[in-house]
Amino acid sequence: MNTSKIFSNAVAVSDERKLLGKEQLTRLSSASYDDAIKMLKDYGYVDCEESADLDAFFYAQTQALVDYIEEYCPDIYLKRILLSRYLYVNAKSAYKSIVTKKPAEGYGFLPLDAQELAEDTFIKKAFDELDGDENVTARKIDIRLTQAMYDEYIHCAKKSGERMLKKYVVSEIDIKNLLTCLRASKLGKNFDFVSDMLIKGGKLSSQILQTVFSEGIKALEDTEFAGLSEDAVKTEADGEEYLLALALKKRIDYDSVSPFFSYCLKKNMELKTVKMILTCVRNGVPEEITKRLRCYYD
Repeated sequence: MNTSKIFSNAVAVSDERKLLGKEQLTRLSSASYDDAIKMLKDYGYVDCEESADLDAFFYAQTQALVDYIEEYCPDIYLKRILLSRYLYVNAKSAYKSIVTKKPAEGYGFLPLDAQELAEDTFIKKAFDELDGDENVTARKIDIRLTQAMYDEYIHCAKKSGERMLKKYVVSEIDIKNLLTCLRASKLGKNFDFVSDMLIKGGKLSSQILQTVFSEGIKALEDTEFAGLSEDAVKTEADGEEYLLALALKKRIDYDSVSPFFSYCLKKNMELKTVKMILTCVRNGVPEEITKRLRCYYD
């Protein structure tokens, strides 16, 4: 398969036209669960024998996206960034399975065995550090492997030579840290509880994040994140749109990875949005849809 940037970007731009728009999302929102599933199949979603099971249906869609990335991604470092968010889910589950002696659960279409996962340098380093902790917990596993994932993101972004990717990764870390502070503060936790959860590699200092934790979003007035909401749900949606905008700045540059990357981001946002819609429809709370709808189609 020819995975040159020009070819891969052309494929991605073509497929971007098939993403669901506002009208289609509105139809899904007003349909029954069964009718919505039928509509999604008509829109090109992968058929799944267990479509009545929402998780099984979206597992199939995730596998289709991973297969797409594997086949068409034009850059090995971008591919690693795009696939790592799924691979590290498996890494966390695999290490926890060693501790709990229970079978690992994750994405079966990617490595799930701890020994195979440890072939990755960043995962191996995290596993080795966890091995040296006599009091390892599920929380420590999540924190250490999350940091390993972002360390790998930063490494891959630098190796790719794409300035947009480096900016994207640093900004994603900042947004993740902001959300951690907002959520923990709302739950009444202290900053000591939060500090070891903060991901290293972002632009926002620990001091600024601590001020956000104690005083709220107003602490960001002199940063690029000024204007974000105190509400974590809205901040998460706004953060995703901010990150997407970074990728879209060079979306017509076929010599960069931006067109392919932005399509994958949009497709992932579409999957999250459709899953949210179907969850609300199934649970009889359609009023939640408008509140949580991500405007990735604008």
